[in-house]
Amino acid sequence: MNARLRRIAADYEEIKKNFHGHKNIIVEPIGCEPAEKYKITYYINGIYLNEDDKIETLNKHVITITLHSEYPRYKPFCTIETPIWHPNFKDGQICIGDIWGAGESLCDIIVNIGDMIQYKSWNSFSPLSADAAKWAIENKHLFPVGNINLWTGEEVSETLTSSFDIDIFNDDGEIVEENENINSIELLQAEENVIGEDSSKVAEVVLEEKDENDFDITVEELEGIDFVPTVSRMQNSQVTVPKGGKINFKTIFFKGILYGLIGGVIAWILQEIMPIDSEKILALKGYTIESLINDFNLGRISQSQIYAIRGSAILLESSLFSAITGGAIGAVMGIGEGIYYGSKKKAIKYGFIGLIIALIVGFVGGFLAQIAYSSLLHDTTEYTSEIYLGFIRAIGWTVMGAGVGIGIGLIKPEKMRIINCVLGGIIGGFIGGFLFNFIAQSISIDPTDTGTAARAIGIIIMGTLIGLGIGLLEQFAKTAWLKVIRGEFEGKEYLVFKGITSIGNSGKNTIVLFKDKLVAPKHCDIVQEGNRYVLIDKGSPSGTFVNGMRITKYTLKQGDAISLGNSVLVFNTK
Repeated sequence: MNARLRRIAADYEEIKKNFHGHKNIIVEPIGCEPAEKYKITYYINGIYLNEDDKIETLNKHVITITLHSEYPRYKPFCTIETPIWHPNFKDGQICIGDIWGAGESLCDIIVNIGDMIQYKSWNSFSPLSADAAKWAIENKHLFPVGNINLWTGEEVSETLTSSFDIDIFNDDGEIVEENENINSIELLQAEENVIGEDSSKVAEVVLEEKDENDFDITVEELEGIDFVPTVSRMQNSQVTVPKGGKINFKTIFFKGILYGLIGGVIAWILQEIMPIDSEKILALKGYTIESLINDFNLGRISQSQIYAIRGSAILLESSLFSAITGGAIGAVMGIGEGIYYGSKKKAIKYGFIGLIIALIVGFVGGFLAQIAYSSLLHDTTEYTSEIYLGFIRAIGWTVMGAGVGIGIGLIKPEKMRIINCVLGGIIGGFIGGFLFNFIAQSISIDPTDTGTAARAIGIIIMGTLIGLGIGLLEQFAKTAWLKVIRGEFEGKEYLVFKGITSIGNSGKNTIVLFKDKLVAPKHCDIVQEGNRYVLIDKGSPSGTFVNGMRITKYTLKQGDAISLGNSVLVFNTK
């Protein structure tokens, strides 16, 4: 059992100890024990906004806590299923603070969320709901709405209504006056209108359960960790983010191999449903094999003329075969590029570019491939070894694969991208071509079969290896990138490009976090200034945070944790 699983097991035992038989909190583990997901039901007073925009009391609240693959290094994913009116709850999301320490236990979080529901604690300076924050500031004399000590389950004899006040600090450490804070909340309200969300409605949140966890925490990282109260950490703390590995195989698969594989399958299907062979091409020119032989026997044409006519048809067949293969793989790879970055417009744009360029270059590649194949095949006899024949076909497919790779590489005309795509096409084409004859002989049952299975395997191998080449390219060529470690896109990597890399939930951005409703349409930019990468908030309602501190402009360093809405991205450089 690794350190992460030991921590989860310890949390599980502590939860059973602290909440077994608790009259105000029921904790239900979901899945195998020790659980990595919990449903918590609170029987305490909270408030919500009804359909008539009136505040009402609610005494049952249900939340879900998910321990993601990088827990406890980063805070768990918390959502609420029941309606609530609170500055730090919105659309099912719960903000449990932007500063997180691995020493804070799951029991601490459960109790802290319960205290938030009772309005014993709340933060109005960087709220999720600006409307609720403004209301809370104007009505803080009504709080807390519940007075249950959730550690003991006992009601506090005296309410804290008149014994507390809230000091809010700005970025310079100065106390913000109440009027000034209300003005800032009103500004957030105006900006929230851009997102177009209704704070009185709570969106249903669906969490994807994972069967495996790919994150490992060493014992040394967890030893000696003490609990430090959240308030103390927020006053003076930095998030420590480990320097991750440079190769992300998940990105290689989802951005390269997967779409190359799909493109190969589609290319093969297209080849089979609309076969273009030399006989059909001859028919379009008004010839048949029988008519050519008959004309030769009658002395109307010479043998060299027959070879020339058939050769031109075969040459065109090879060119069209390569063009269809390249066009299909290029279109799918282009679409995949846009989908990966969350933009439908880019998916359509890159798909169209990939289709056109790969069609043209693939046609030329197929033309050259057939010339090379025919010249090598010229001196073969019936006694030529199968290995040599396989090698000849491999050479032809290699040229074709190089052409397809060039076409796909030109979707984004960068030197290293083109080189990697060409290498993928060359290797994939060679392997697919070399195996073609052997596969056709071993699998073909029907004597009339023309190599359907062999073409399928050959084309799919070529497409897959081109995708692998593209995926490996970005892993070796990347200089700066973001890895999502919390949120809907957890585990994904996004390259930080030269110039401006924009982030938001609109498809117009470079990086689109479209599933995170708390991310603004145009949330922030990362601008490359020489060797520096500067993060600039674009006036987002929920703000941009780096290592727990709200920023307007910040020079990023290796390992900085960027919080946007409900997503956390770690900045990495080579």
